[in-house]
Amino acid sequence: MKKHRHPPARALQGGFSMRIEILEGIDRLNDIRTLFREYASSLSVDLCFQRFL
Repeated sequence: MKKHRHPPARALQGGFSMRIEILEGIDRLNDIRTLFREYASSLSVDLCFQRFL
């Protein structure tokens, strides 16, 4: 498997940090699904019009 070098996480407003990673394979797919669902539930907008489940 090819290893990618990732830049360090960047600090975001509010003290959060974020790093984008390229995943090859499905080993962390459930983690990604969980993150998107948590993000969607934190919004005050229903994303069903975008078929976001």
